[in-house]
Amino acid sequence: MQYLLPCPCGQKLPVDASQAGLHVRCTCGTELHVPTLRDLKVLERASAGGSRTTGAGATGAQAGTWGPKQAVAFLGLSMVTVAVTAAAVLWLTYPKPPVYPRAVVEEYLNTLSVKELFEYSAKIRMGQPINESLPELNSFAMQNMACQTKATIYDRYLLGMAITAGVGVLLLLGSLVMKPKRDLERR
Repeated sequence: MQYLLPCPCGQKLPVDASQAGLHVRCTCGTELHVPTLRDLKVLERASAGGSRTTGAGATGAQAGTWGPKQAVAFLGLSMVTVAVTAAAVLWLTYPKPPVYPRAVVEEYLNTLSVKELFEYSAKIRMGQPINESLPELNSFAMQNMACQTKATIYDRYLLGMAITAGVGVLLLLGSLVMKPKRDLERR
């Protein structure tokens, strides 16, 4: 139920029971004290379809307005939404390692000595050609290394998205425990 609070400038500001005891500001700049619940009933009632006077706002929480609590909740929810969406896109586009016939690789590796195996692994890590006689194996090794590098980058992005989502959840939880502004401004 809304009531009309008269201002000395002639305007009537709509207020409701949740604003009892708070202060509202008229468009003319005058700060008005909203009466207690008992005294509100003496004021003229606003029409059922009445709209609020533009420019008039409560310094306390008012139905239909945003305060710090709603802003923090919106920020947290936005962060979670963006992080989850980005993580889903990263997960769906995560690089898949190249598939090379295992038999060919095993056959080649079985022909190498231990020293050659160590040299082979060092060449893979350095991005050098492995064996000039098997160009397809060299291509496979290069693709595999590129895939591992890309996967490392994706993992870091996914970690960042998880941290962002965690901060968003903390903001949402923080908004739940924040005290409403109107309780802080009662006089």
